[in-house]
Amino acid sequence: MFRAPYIIMALLSLTLFSGGMAYAQILNGKFKNWALFTTKEGSKNVCYITSNPIKKTGDYKHRGDVYIIVTYRGAGTTPEVSVSSGFPFKKDAEVSFAVDKKPVMMLFTSEETPEMAWAKSEKDDTTLVGMMKNGNNVIVNEVSSKGTKAQDTYSLNGFTDSYNKMISNCK
Repeated sequence: MFRAPYIIMALLSLTLFSGGMAYAQILNGKFKNWALFTTKEGSKNVCYITSNPIKKTGDYKHRGDVYIIVTYRGAGTTPEVSVSSGFPFKKDAEVSFAVDKKPVMMLFTSEETPEMAWAKSEKDDTTLVGMMKNGNNVIVNEVSSKGTKAQDTYSLNGFTDSYNKMISNCK
């Protein structure tokens, strides 16, 4: 399961989310700590919601963009959850993803996209979304390729509203 097209959308979404400019991305709303974007893939809408951490900890010297993104490609597809660490992950690392301090599952990483981690299956994506809809925060623990540990905390304030709007926008 390779999700490279989402990396590009995620990086572009961060530009918009932070007030910069990106092409072919439409901001469809801000929902507290979450933002909803739509783009086109051919003639089909692709929607995604994204958020930046409210708290980042670790002994790293430099990190790129750090965010969670949930991408939805329309009816008949499962929304996909992914995380950007802002640095390359340790080889074959798994990333801890916990909702309300309860370990939910480990996300997988790939050498092809060294700064991204994803749920391992559509079932896991569905489980994560359900937990996020009912939670208050997400804590992501990760280790860089240099062995640096980081922990990012995300607020889920606005997640459910942004998620519901995303689903209705990309039927």
